[in-house]
Amino acid sequence: MKKNGLFISVVISVILIACTKVEDPPTTGTIKGTIYDKFTAETLAQVLVETNPPTSAVTTDSSGTYLIDNVEPGAYHVTATKSGYDSSGVDVAVTAGNESIADIHMSADTVSSKQNTW
Repeated sequence: MKKNGLFISVVISVILIACTKVEDPPTTGTIKGTIYDKFTAETLAQVLVETNPPTSAVTTDSSGTYLIDNVEPGAYHVTATKSGYDSSGVDVAVTAGNESIADIHMSADTVSSKQNTW
């Protein structure tokens, strides 16, 4: 009887191991961040965020945050562009399975500011 119990336990263990799906390790990472006004520290909505090398372009939400998924591992320059502000960017390294933070602080466009003063 003891042998049957041991045999059944071994068979069940083998079946469970065989049926367990092994997940593939992640092959991409994520870039996320928040865009701020450099002088007021307020977050900026509707900012175009792009990477170089190109991945995808996204726009910040109402709280100034953005997320770029499925980014191949490597080094990227993340650029933020918004009317009335100078473009600004940061460098970031992306690794598979991880989130890389790329917060950017933008300055008001000095050319536009000077043109609007009377």
